[in-house]
Amino acid sequence: MILDEFKKTFLMNDRDHKFLEAYGKEKLYAFSQELIGLLDGMANACRVLRSLIEILKQTNETLFKASANNPSRMVFYEEWLEVSTKHQEMCALLGFATLLRMDASYMMIQLLNAESETEKIIACKHSYTIVAEARNNDLFKEISAKMRLYPETIFSREEYNDLWKENKVILKGMTNDSIANKIRNHIDSHKSSFVYQMDAYASIDYAQCLLDMMILILVTQNVDASLRQINRRIGNLINVFEMEERKYMVQLKALLKQIS
Repeated sequence: MILDEFKKTFLMNDRDHKFLEAYGKEKLYAFSQELIGLLDGMANACRVLRSLIEILKQTNETLFKASANNPSRMVFYEEWLEVSTKHQEMCALLGFATLLRMDASYMMIQLLNAESETEKIIACKHSYTIVAEARNNDLFKEISAKMRLYPETIFSREEYNDLWKENKVILKGMTNDSIANKIRNHIDSHKSSFVYQMDAYASIDYAQCLLDMMILILVTQNVDASLRQINRRIGNLINVFEMEERKYMVQLKALLKQIS
């Protein structure tokens, strides 16, 4: 009967059930609870990074003016400005990766905690949208390209290669562009006919959606760890500039005192 072809739409298939059994429902539920606990931390990190970016923006404007107004120390301020600008860019990258991990984490929570099979399948459509956006906008390619611009002293080529070699292997397991765009365009945009939307729902792979979100979480965690390492190294460089500036100001005050 024709009805038999469509009666499984909005229901999980055998592969989905085997996936849950293989990973263990209790372990997956525990993982979702762990993610719930991490969401607030990620949100707070984004707020801190946004504030820090604004502070660095103002610092960079001050350094630019100092460079123009102090010809004798122009090179010093320009070097400081270059490092501080890199710091601002790094904070933006870190925030970018954190927001993506928040999306993937929240989606993972929804997929695992949805009670009915229909609810799980409907939740899946949003995970395809996240994958489609990441794929279409080449988010990881953009992050990779920007990380490659850091000098060797801040992020070595060996560290860069190791990070993205691992990430590329992980990303191979993610849903490809055409499938993610099909689901996103036919369902999430609600621009397609009822028939196309139903066909798209029938092609949803719940187990793959879970894998996709796991992949995004893992890759963004890898990126986060490297960016935090970069942040520490940039912070050390900025400390050197600040100490040098304090030393210069002490010497300048002593000189002015002698003159007066």
